[in-house]
Amino acid sequence: MRIDILEKIIESERFDQVQASLLQEDTNLTRFANSIIHQNVNETRTELYIKGVIGKKIGQIRTTSFESIDNTLNQLEKIIKLQKPNPEFSSLPESRPHPEVKAFYKKTEEYTPEQRAEDVKRLVERAHEENVETVSGAFSTSSTTFTIATSCGIEKEMSGTLASISTTAMSGTGSGYADYTSRDVDEFDFTALGREAAERCVMSENPRRIDPGEYQVVLNEYAVGTMLIYLAFMGFSAMDYQEQRSFMCGSIGRAITGERITIWDDGLDGQNVAMPFDFEGVPKQSIPLITEGVAKNVVHNSYTAGKEGKESTGHALLGTEKPYPVNLFLGGGDSDEEEMMTETEKGLLVTQFHYVNPVHPLK
Repeated sequence: MRIDILEKIIESERFDQVQASLLQEDTNLTRFANSIIHQNVNETRTELYIKGVIGKKIGQIRTTSFESIDNTLNQLEKIIKLQKPNPEFSSLPESRPHPEVKAFYKKTEEYTPEQRAEDVKRLVERAHEENVETVSGAFSTSSTTFTIATSCGIEKEMSGTLASISTTAMSGTGSGYADYTSRDVDEFDFTALGREAAERCVMSENPRRIDPGEYQVVLNEYAVGTMLIYLAFMGFSAMDYQEQRSFMCGSIGRAITGERITIWDDGLDGQNVAMPFDFEGVPKQSIPLITEGVAKNVVHNSYTAGKEGKESTGHALLGTEKPYPVNLFLGGGDSDEEEMMTETEKGLLVTQFHYVNPVHPLK
């Protein structure tokens, strides 16, 4: 049925090129506050995305209504004809083979509210062993099927699952945080997550003022993760680079960080939320972004790649022309957090950043 709908769309003679995608999601969420579960919800949705090209004019439409595909195509055609021609558009991507990736876990798909409740109970009980006052958070499990077909010969489908939990333990003067995400719910250690959040809470109790100044700082992985997200947002996209809004501009091949910093994007690595291809059907791959401090690459979708006569690197998103690296890795060092704290005579441990905004993306 999914392919039938998409084939009907790409066979339409209204467009020179057309790309049609179906995203089907089933999401289950358990929320807890004051150490008690207070909400269990389920959401099932199916969205249809269509991108059409007439000459050099491009338009997109998204809908959750499947009563009249013809009406949706009529609307898309009107949208496209109202656009200005984009002389920099080259073509939608051609079909390329993609590698197999383990993205779907049956147990995650079938996880029940009762199982989530038992997991939350273990987490909360372990946190309270550290004498925290309350524990709150959210635990979700979901399954997704993405199907794509294009007039350029792409016809692909992938299914994936995802489980994610975040939790905060609080006392009168302290708070602590922990989270975990994986496609496989069997990877979770809820007792360890409860302990981690609670121990951070206890460590942060009875805060005292510190004088303004420069301090050595040890960053927890959650803080580092936020920094990577914002680096991606500010500069690892080819669109930002082409529009001179990226800190990578004029720096490819030059050192822009200390030599210990190596960052890459790899959508095929199972340690991350792996997937075999992007939302244009282009295969995922490993892309070095910064290697030993030296700026190497930015990531492309078919539009930004076409502007430079290149191939897409497999970083297209749904509903936007901006490519984005969603599977970032930062190379590790030779010390763990405890060792770094021990070696720091006077400094700060930062576990999280909150309400982050870029100050100067080019810098």
